[in-house]
Amino acid sequence: MPLSDYTVTFSEVMKLLGGPRNVGGRVRTFLDLHRALVVGMRFDALPVFLDGLEALSPDVALTQLGIRGSDRRLRQYRHLPHKLTSYESDNLWVMAEMLALTAKALGSRVEAERWLATPVQLEKSGSRSAPDGRAPFALLTTSPGRAVAMKLLSSVLDEDGRQ
Repeated sequence: MPLSDYTVTFSEVMKLLGGPRNVGGRVRTFLDLHRALVVGMRFDALPVFLDGLEALSPDVALTQLGIRGSDRRLRQYRHLPHKLTSYESDNLWVMAEMLALTAKALGSRVEAERWLATPVQLEKSGSRSAPDGRAPFALLTTSPGRAVAMKLLSSVLDEDGRQ
């Protein structure tokens, strides 16, 4: 089945982030989602997402969000009632959405996390492959990177002949 046949709903992504309360209320449309991300998700969405990771390192996820610091420091601030920035909220949403989509396409969340965390060769130079060493997860912070990650996932599905 081609990647375009796989879809995830807002509620599937919100579940990975702790539900509507953490995201900013009920999200039914892309405009609702835009508004919620601009205002910023509750900080609680971040530890919920990180705690749910099984094969992907929370430190890698924090780095991708642009948050520097240890997991211990994160736990110290967990109780504070503040919000993520719009940038952090958008990146966290994209990570959760890509994880949900990849899990659906590959068949399990653990397999999806492993695939997202595995460095791949992105560019070819002449007849030799030039290892880029980036994992698909590391590409999710920009629109072009997201497009590359989606193309990589699509090619994996094509190669495996997943139905």
